[in-house]
Amino acid sequence: MANNIREIITQAVIAKGKKRTLNKYPFSIEGYDKILGCWITNHRYNAAFKDGKPVVLGTFDVHLWYSINDDSSLLKQTVSYLNELDLVKKETRNFDEGDELMVTCNREPKCISVNKLEDKVVIEIEKEISLSVVGKTTMRVETKAENETWDELENLTVDENFIK
Repeated sequence: MANNIREIITQAVIAKGKKRTLNKYPFSIEGYDKILGCWITNHRYNAAFKDGKPVVLGTFDVHLWYSINDDSSLLKQTVSYLNELDLVKKETRNFDEGDELMVTCNREPKCISVNKLEDKVVIEIEKEISLSVVGKTTMRVETKAENETWDELENLTVDENFIK
């Protein structure tokens, strides 16, 4: 039986995880009367290894629309983030630079709330990111020593007029 075991080396998901974040970001606006709206745009992200652990690095633009003395203005700022995800490993080995990182945004960043806190405007932003690590792994399969007969294929006829 031991001679019928083969090892196949292939690429497979060796770890994966996801993280939902709810972060608060303070912004300074001098003398505003009202907050009129908040939008998140231009979300960009990728994954990289940092100290041997996969992390997600990203940026997005915050557009904060506000009024001062009945005149509206817009604050646009780029926010950067770094998320470490808790990954469920399928193998006990350490990650290496040859592993491929595949990151997906399940929920784009969106504004949950905008509040005034002392002299700052605090925006609460929610997002969800998934990360998979694809690397080389080995599968063991049992092979069968049966001989298949292909005789039934030799006697097969094809009706060339089956589509009309």
